This record gives sequence, C-alpha cells and structure tokens, in this order.
Amino acid sequence: MRSSELVLFWIHLFNCLVSTYVYERNKSFFLVISIIFNSYINQYLKNYICKPIFNLVGDYIPLLGQGTRPEGATDCGYFGTCPNIKSSSFGFPSGHSQFAGLYSGFMIRDILSESPNYSFIQLPNTKKVNVVLYLLYIIMMMFSRVYIQGCHTVGQTVFGALIGLYLGFLFNKLFKNYFIKFDNKFKTITNNLDNYKSKISLIIIIIIFSTFAR
Repeated sequence: MRSSELVLFWIHLFNCLVSTYVYERNKSFFLVISIIFNSYINQYLKNYICKPIFNLVGDYIPLLGQGTRPEGATDCGYFGTCPNIKSSSFGFPSGHSQFAGLYSGFMIRDILSESPNYSFIQLPNTKKVNVVLYLLYIIMMMFSRVYIQGCHTVGQTVFGALIGLYLGFLFNKLFKNYFIKFDNKFKTITNNLDNYKSKISLIIIIIIFSTFAR
C-alpha cells in the first residue's frame, strides 16, 4: 500500500509508451502528469499552507485535528528502513491518502462517464464492482497509514483523501473536456513518445519525481 503511488506511476508510464489503444495511452499519459502535479500540490499544502496555520494555533484545529504526525512516527515514506528512520515531514494532509483519492477519483469518474448522467445505478455490475474496489483502495490506504504504519491521524487521512478525490475528479474532467476535444493534437503528442528523445524526456520526469518523492 505504501509504495502503490510509485508502482502505479511506473505502470501508467509504461502503458503510455507501449499501449496500442490510443484512449488508454492518452489516459495513462495524463495520469502520469496528474500524479506528479498531485505530489507537488501535497508538498505545497503541507509546507506553505497547513504547517504555518497549525503552528499559529498550537498544532490543533477542531474538526481537522492534529497537524504534526503522531508521536514516534517512523518510516513514513514509500519503503521501510532498518533501523527505522523517524519522519521529519509535516503530517497534514496525508500524501498517501491524497494520492489514493486522486487515483480513485480519476478512475471512478472515468467509469461513471460511461453511463447516462454519470449514474452509478445504470452501470453494468462489473463496473459497479470496479467503483467499489476503488473506494476500498482509499479506505485501505487510510487505515494502513493510521493503524498499521502509525504515520498519520484519522483527520489527516480523511482530509487528504477528500482533497485527492476532488483533484481526481477535476483532472479527469480536464482530460475528458480538453484532451478528448482536441484528440488529434493529443494523438500527435503521445505518438511522439515512440521516438528516442521523448523517451529520454520521460526518464528525466521519473528522476525529478523520484527526487522530490516523500
């Protein structure tokens, strides 16, 4: 669970390079960009908005809860270490929960777009199961960050997931409204991924993303 952001990033990066289905390739390409943007948004929220506010009010806000990580939080990144490394980053909002919300929100809206008026009820049963599984992914991520890894409070994961869901729906709406509308231009961009220079550019993106990863 803790490394799923990196895993899904690599999966969609690979998919946008090799997929023969134009729509899926375009969607994966946009998801890669969305994941990178989401990571920077989370860091900005933590360090430049939430941290100063929580410092002003004694690290606690009603409904939001505690701002810093729980006492003794260790190994809160993508992988565990031995010996355990104490986390030094701010806790609110949870980056892992925000990613789970972003990814699930993007995919859920993509599924709902296949039914009239984005109706869950009118989806085929297999699609309904997919939506439920994406929601379970968010819940599992939140649970693991609070009760298994001890890296966040409930409030930090709840608000991280809500922010991520909003961003996921927003990014999918942008994908649908803009990239589908200008599909021919976007095809040109993704088709260019086949050349050597574009692949080098994507490797640079990976390095940048990995450098600034939590």
